[in-house]
Amino acid sequence: MVADKFIPIEPDSEIGRFILLAVDQPMVTKIQGMKFRITRDLQEDIFAYYDPERTRKALDGLRGLLTNEQAEALKRQIRIDRGHDEDD
Repeated sequence: MVADKFIPIEPDSEIGRFILLAVDQPMVTKIQGMKFRITRDLQEDIFAYYDPERTRKALDGLRGLLTNEQAEALKRQIRIDRGHDEDD
C-alpha cells in the first residue's frame, strides 16, 4: 500500500478555508473535469462510544424482520461476497 502524501496547508489560505468546511460534511471540488471529494479523516476509536446493551436492544428490535429463509439466503450471499464457497 502506498503511504498517504502529506501536504501542509495554511488554515488561513483560500484552500485551507475550503478544506476546513469538510469538518462537518464532505466537500467536492472539480479541476480539469475531475471531481475530488475531501473528507475529514476520523482517526478516532470507533468503539469509544460503543454500548453493548444498546446494541443488543437495537438488534432485538430487528428480530423477526426476516424469515428464516431470507436470513439463510442473506448469510449465503455474504459468504459468496466474501469469496467463500457456499459449502464452507
